[in-house]
Amino acid sequence: MRAREGVEILGFGALIALMTTLAFSASPALGEHGTIFAYLPIVFVLGTAIRGGPKGVTVVTFLLAVIAVCGTASGVGPFIRATPHESLATLHGFLMAASLIGLITAAAISERDLASERARATALDLQFKTTLLEAQSETTIDGILAVDNEGKAILFNKRFGELWNIPPHLLEEREDERLQHVIAQIKDPDAFIEKVAYLYEHKDAASSDEIEFKDGSTLERYSSPLRGKDGTYHGRIWFFHDITQRKRMETEKERLIGDLQDAASSIRTLHGLLPICAACKSIRDDGGYWHQIEEYITDHSDADFTHGLCPPCLEDYKRQLTELDL
Repeated sequence: MRAREGVEILGFGALIALMTTLAFSASPALGEHGTIFAYLPIVFVLGTAIRGGPKGVTVVTFLLAVIAVCGTASGVGPFIRATPHESLATLHGFLMAASLIGLITAAAISERDLASERARATALDLQFKTTLLEAQSETTIDGILAVDNEGKAILFNKRFGELWNIPPHLLEEREDERLQHVIAQIKDPDAFIEKVAYLYEHKDAASSDEIEFKDGSTLERYSSPLRGKDGTYHGRIWFFHDITQRKRMETEKERLIGDLQDAASSIRTLHGLLPICAACKSIRDDGGYWHQIEEYITDHSDADFTHGLCPPCLEDYKRQLTELDL
């Protein structure tokens, strides 16, 4: 309980004590007006319920009960009847009414304050999530567009405008002109419009495809429905990712692979068993003809020959020449 509330409860308690003491006093000056003073404390009980809650009501009703019981037991006050039993029974009804009024009012006020606090907490949580969502949408490298169930834009980030080269004045207001600006950049606008119409018609469908631009750039597009936890359809969200560089690298990779395949196909290799003469080293072809080894390899590969003598053969050749001179 805050200090201010404590001071207020003490103030209400003092007023209740004063009114109750007057109502349950033996002063003959009050006369028949004593009953009015007996019910005035209920007003301050209500005030305590509003400002102090159930705890404050408990304190002041206890104070009211002590003074009222003491006065009635002394034979004074507005609830004196023929017998003490009837007097206390009447007083009991009065105290029950005062306490119930205070407690019910305090409970209602507490419930209202609790609901208000929950609403405030929910609003703060929603504000935080909204701020977080906005920060995420503005820092992502993807363009984001969210539309309602009628296809009208309800959210988009700065990156969306950059990827589609949309001027700021079109991005914010002119939806029809913005759509025309988008379609004018696409290689196949008919396919683009057909795909969008299909997804708006089939609300549960998700989609992933590529959009080619007239300038050679490419965007990867992903779309999915926006549904709440209860399954209610709220619209559709679109994500756009620039894959121009990746597509160019894939094209270059395919070109290099093609060049390698062309180079490999131009390479001629010999394989399998080659019938060769053990004496003259001639090779027999598939038709049964014999060819010199140089001729056969030249015809069946890209290799060519230059002739010379290896060192052992050169030495043997010199030896033979020397013998011929003798």
